[in-house]
Amino acid sequence: MKINRIHCFIALLSYVCISSAEFFNTSTPHIIQTKQEFPWTGFFRSLYARKELSLGKFPIKAIIDGYVVHEPFWDSRQIRAEGNGLALFTPRRKVIGTGGRDINAVGCFSMSPLETRMRVRLYGPTVLGAETFGLIAADFFDTGDLLTRMRNRLAYMKLTWKEEGANLILGQFYHPIRLAHLDLDPKVLSKNRGAPIHPDTRSPQVRFSKGWPNKLNLVMTALTELRPPSDGPLGPTTKYLRRSLMPAMNLQLWMGPMNTDYVFGVGFDIKRLIPRLVTDQCVRTREPVNSVAFNVFSKITAEPLSVRTQFAWVQNGADYRMLGGYAVSSIDPLTDEQTYTNISVLSYWVDFNLDKKISPGLFGGITKNLGAGEPIIPSCFNQSRGTTESLVFALGPDIKYMAKVSPRIRFHFKPIILGAELEWTRTGFGTLKPSGKIEDVEPVSNIRVLLASYFFF
Repeated sequence: MKINRIHCFIALLSYVCISSAEFFNTSTPHIIQTKQEFPWTGFFRSLYARKELSLGKFPIKAIIDGYVVHEPFWDSRQIRAEGNGLALFTPRRKVIGTGGRDINAVGCFSMSPLETRMRVRLYGPTVLGAETFGLIAADFFDTGDLLTRMRNRLAYMKLTWKEEGANLILGQFYHPIRLAHLDLDPKVLSKNRGAPIHPDTRSPQVRFSKGWPNKLNLVMTALTELRPPSDGPLGPTTKYLRRSLMPAMNLQLWMGPMNTDYVFGVGFDIKRLIPRLVTDQCVRTREPVNSVAFNVFSKITAEPLSVRTQFAWVQNGADYRMLGGYAVSSIDPLTDEQTYTNISVLSYWVDFNLDKKISPGLFGGITKNLGAGEPIIPSCFNQSRGTTESLVFALGPDIKYMAKVSPRIRFHFKPIILGAELEWTRTGFGTLKPSGKIEDVEPVSNIRVLLASYFFF
């Protein structure tokens, strides 16, 4: 049946009549309205005004905020990065072409709005004697060069028992090793947040925190991987942790007041991966990779100056966006069963920040690849596929060390913030030997100039 002009006119007239009836119907008042207006107009206007809404059956106070950001940046050589070059990982190693020139010794430039983000904070009623809170945060940053969708950053609920000094978090939140819950992550402008020297990851988790009057605080977390996942024979995926039938576990102890003006603490993390379920000879296998991480951290505040620092020893830290991972250490020639060994790293960083209208800061850090704990098999020839396959599953397996120094400055003109940062990165590239150590190291450097303009709402 064809839709002619008469049908269109009848449909439009019906819509106008229904809308008008709803608009002038005062027997069904809309939520938070002091005058007659369309429901969605009142909803967004009340959000913008930070007013309380009645969402569903329960009184919920919803606050929407975030920022719009524009970031142009320049690099002195070719780089490895995520998000269309925004999240710098490392400069690319030297590749000598015909004529003896370094192919990667050429700069690059881009501009990006991808870090623009929005969040909704939800304050609910008291349940089970606890204050209820929820948060959803999203941005437009994703991996790859072509980015076309929003990304879920945070999505969690929180129950707080103030008198007991305890709280429970359920959902996607910052990994405890990142220390964002203590306001202890670096205040850099760069989207990499200091990675791979500083761990930068978020995870679905269940986290319980308890504080005592003597300022001792305990945080226990069970978590899984989401982004980034661990690497393995199938490439980066969460399957290796899911196969282990147990979450990764983190235990954290820290001293300091709940407002985190000064903090000193330690953390311990353990996870178990199952890289393969079957060998190339169709033999069932369940050989695991057991990895641990240990870190010490502190924060000192003497207003307006704050100093943050962290030291970490990490095994298989690719899912933290740190160097390292694991490798095959032995292969059974009959069954193709494999055993594994961790690749460990040491990392240290410090961040200085002056919290004023004109706010300078400085980040500096270094990480070193300690190599594998025992000899490894870097690669093998797969006869069934006719290809040579890497048996090293790591982030930056050819990087011996990396150092960063990043001075920055911010200018606060509320709601506008303007910032500039110079990020110097020096990376030592080498070759991972069967001994499990990186040798024949050759350094390269990159200088990034980043400008940023934020509009907060």
